[in-house]
Amino acid sequence: MEYRVHRGPGALREVTPVWDQLEKRAPAHPYQRADFARIWCDTIGRAVRATPLIVTLEHDGAPVGLFPACLVR
Repeated sequence: MEYRVHRGPGALREVTPVWDQLEKRAPAHPYQRADFARIWCDTIGRAVRATPLIVTLEHDGAPVGLFPACLVR
């Protein structure tokens, strides 16, 4: 399994295609959706100066997982 770390303001934009693929294959809780993460980053995340940090996981070139997080100093 390969992983990739996406960090910074463009992280959500970078992982959107992967996130969309995963949402189509498995039901997602509203708080697990990419739209919720974007809204959170634009409001609460910005207020606390959070830096997006998202890890994507692939197996044989196909996305199999995603871990959204953030860094707050």
